[in-house]
Formats: sequence, structure tokens, C-alpha cells
Amino acid sequence: MREPVATEDQSELAPYLRALELIGRGGSAVVHRCVDERLGREVAVKVLHPLDIRPGAPAAPAEARTQALLSWHPFVLSVFDVGVSTSGHPYIVSEFASGGALSDRVDADGPLDPADAVRLAGELAEALSAAHAAGVSHCDVKPSNVLFAGDGSLRLADFGIARSSTVTSRTVGHLQASLVYAPPELLEGRRPGPPGDLWGLALSVWTALTGLEPFGGSGQPVATFVARLQAERAGFESLGLPPEVAEVLGRCLDHDPARRPSAPDVVAAVRGAATPAAGVAGAPDVVAVHEASVRERRRLMAAIVADFEDPAVSSFELVQRALVEYPRRFRTPVRAILECAQRGGGLPPGELVTDEQLRRLVLADQLRNLAGSPRFFFDGEMGEYDPSRLPGELRDPARLMSEAHLWVAERSPGVRVGLAGPKAEVGRAVLGRFAAPGFIEDFFADDRSFDLFDVPTVLILLEVARAFFEVLVQGRHDWVAELMRCKPDLRAAVVFEHPDFMMGVLRAVPGLAEEIRGTRWGTEIELGLSRTSASERAGLRITFPAELAALGIDL
Repeated sequence: MREPVATEDQSELAPYLRALELIGRGGSAVVHRCVDERLGREVAVKVLHPLDIRPGAPAAPAEARTQALLSWHPFVLSVFDVGVSTSGHPYIVSEFASGGALSDRVDADGPLDPADAVRLAGELAEALSAAHAAGVSHCDVKPSNVLFAGDGSLRLADFGIARSSTVTSRTVGHLQASLVYAPPELLEGRRPGPPGDLWGLALSVWTALTGLEPFGGSGQPVATFVARLQAERAGFESLGLPPEVAEVLGRCLDHDPARRPSAPDVVAAVRGAATPAAGVAGAPDVVAVHEASVRERRRLMAAIVADFEDPAVSSFELVQRALVEYPRRFRTPVRAILECAQRGGGLPPGELVTDEQLRRLVLADQLRNLAGSPRFFFDGEMGEYDPSRLPGELRDPARLMSEAHLWVAERSPGVRVGLAGPKAEVGRAVLGRFAAPGFIEDFFADDRSFDLFDVPTVLILLEVARAFFEVLVQGRHDWVAELMRCKPDLRAAVVFEHPDFMMGVLRAVPGLAEEIRGTRWGTEIELGLSRTSASERAGLRITFPAELAALGIDL
């Protein structure tokens, strides 16, 4: 989030630089958006930690000198000036990339489409090609260091830990690159070089296409991340890229740096590729798409099992992954099936299912799997379209997903789907860990637990996996009551759609009914109860007479 500029921060800058806002803050620097009043243009000013000024020391930070070597390149952020404040803070004045960072764009707008991802790969590879030709390795290629100018073109930034044959930088004696995007050789203590930049390029493009951090992301123990890095592979086959681009990016993720392509190799592959366009591309290779989708789903399910069998992963992290991360990750292989059927004429053109609908539908289907119930949609092997207990807005997306899988399966009968076994393993691992001593207690003891339950998630839990949710919150109804207090939108939705669940909370939390009588909360419950059928109201009168009396409600 951008912040106002403090007076002391403004005093650190040269008089001709007028700070407008703080746009970034990291462990080694802060970045301001400023106006260069001499030339009347917006610039970015990166203020670093205090400089130890000694006789004969370079006047400019090594980062600025390294990046200045490449400022001529259209896809490298240009450096305009450097300076040192009176208190010893070095600063770098550079081009202001008004389009923001790739990481922020994906967070705000969701994954890039394949055509934009191909452009991203090509422009990033061109920037790295120029750096490598100048003897410079960036050493920290990741989405937050990939910026965009106002016209949408790329700007590679932050050469703060770069290595050069002619320009030295900070010694990489320990891991300084971001762990998630660091190549295996750097994790093993070897000297970074151009092949490591190609690893970061490929993973940045993968993140742009999927909206996910690779190998489970940064929110996990280092040992778990390293194990997943060694066991998993971030694939490009089912992401809608031209085959030659998918192939060269896949080779960028070879664990042997010597086998990775060069930056010019990636540039050549991008230039030789046909630009993909959603809904316009030629007939897809249905068998290849189906095989890649199945392979990716199997890999993701194996990762879920590994997570839930790892005692080092906390209760909160596991629930967060189950409710948020895994459904997001499954969007990619399922989206590939939808787009394959659409390009092949099996579904009508246009946007069929939004990313949010897809996430919620995958979550609903996974919860249905835990309950041992029939599938909501045909997945290429089992189930059929079954809208029962699905929220209304997810019924058409479920039907389209089922039709897409059926269309693809009919055209690739030789593909062995084989998802029944992995799904059973997921159910066993998840339910086993939830039943482990202390698991639920540890989850509710974490204050972040409130953040995981938004309106769509709770409604899906209550509609699809009511018994599972009630087991989860059994004995924790005080937590549910607090959740409803701090999230009024969620409370209104729950009491409107599931008033019987709320009556159970009132019974389990002494004094709550009296507390909310006459409040908006009480009115919402009364409205929800009024929507029930005559037989349901009769059952509620029998089951919750004391709670109804405390609320002053006569059914």
C-alpha cells in the first residue's frame, strides 16, 4: 500500500527532488515517487541504507553503476542520477515505471493471458540477453523486480545483488535472492550466473500465467520448500503457450544449469512462435492438453498429501492451503480443459467461467470429495453434472466444466485419467491430519484463523460439507460467534441462508441470544427464519424453544 512521505524522508533527498508518495519499502531501501523539478518529470528515487563514506570509495552505489551499464536498453529500468544525503543515505534516481510490478499486477488483476505471457517472456529475455552480453548476471529475477512502463512495456529493475566481470556488488556469501525464485545451484552454495537468471525468468512467467508462487510459495518452512523444489516441476504444457515457448521455458527449469537455454535462445523461441489468442487459436492437440492436465492434477494431489503428512506444516497453514491455495492451483489444469474445448468448438466462444467461480467450484468439488459424495461435474473419468447443493451462481460453470471434460475425454479415449486413487489418498491424508490430537485446537489458537473464512467459503462449507464444518467448529462456537461479530457481511449471509446453523451457535454460546436481541444481528436471524418452510419452522420450534424465546421471536 502506498503511503504519504514523512518530512524526514523528504529532507534526505536533493532539493530538486520533490517526494510525492512512498511506493515501496524493503529490507535494504525505500522507494519514493518524486518529481524532478529541474526537468519537470516523474522519477523513482530509491533510498538505501546509510553509506560508509571512506576516502577513495565509489561515489555511486554498485547497484546504480551496474544498472547504468544497461540503461540504454529499452527493457531495463534507466538510471538518471545518484547521490548521498547529508546523513549518509545513498539514493538512486531512475525512471518511474507507472505500470507497477508484475507481482502487483497479478495480485490485482489475476493471471496474464498466454499472449501477454509470451510478450513478457520475450521482453524479459531480451533484457537478460543484454545484461549477460555485458558480463552482468542479475541474480534476483522475480515478479517484484519486473516492472512495467506506462505503455505496458517491461522494465527489469533492482540489480542490487548482480554480479559482473567489470562491476562488483555485494558478496553473495549467503542467499540474497528471494528463496522462491532462487535456482537450485544458488541454494547449494554455488556461484550464481546467467543460467540462474533463466530459472528466475521461467518461474516469473509461470507465476504470471497461474497467479501462484512456485513450489508452494514462501509461506512454508525452508526444509519443506527445498524438498518440494527437488520433487516437483513447474510445467508449462497446459498453460496455453505456443509449443516452442512452453518447451524452451520448461528447459529453463532444468536442475542442471549447463542444460538450460540461454537468454537469446528464449528470445528466438518467442520470435518464432505464433502469438496465442484466447478463442482464436487453431485446433488444439486435445490428447496433449488432456494428458498435461491429468499429469498436473496428479502432481498437485501428491503435493497435498505430502503437505498433510508433514508434521512441520502448521494447522493454520494446512487449512489455509486447503481453502485458498489448492483451489487456486487447480484452476490451471481445469482451465486448460475449458479452453481446449472452447478452441476446438466444443463450447461457445467468450469468457465462460471466471477465475473466482473456478476457484470456488474446485473448492466445492474437493469438499465433496472429502465427504465421499458424488462429483459435481465429470472430470474425464468419473461423475456427472450434479447441481444439487451447489450455490446457484456455480451451477452453470459446473455444467460447462462437465461438458468440457466430456468433450475432451471423448476425443482422447487413450488417455488414462486415473484420478480416483489420488483423490482417495487426498481424502485419507486430510481427514487423518484433521483428526490428529491438537490439530483443531492449534488452528483456532492462531489469530489468523478468522481471515480464512469469507462469505463464499463459509457458504460453500455449509452447503457442500456441512458435517465437515460442524466437526471443525465443534466446541468452538465462541469462535464462530466472534467471527460473526467481526464480519457482518458474512453473518448476514449465513443467517439468511442457514438460520438453523446460527440457532445452533446461539444454543452453544450462553447469553449470546440475549446479547443480540433487538440488534441488527437479531433482526437478520428473524428474517432468515421467516424464509424457512412451514415444516422447517416446526422443527426449529421444537429444537430451539429457549433460543427463540430469548430472541423474542415467535415462529
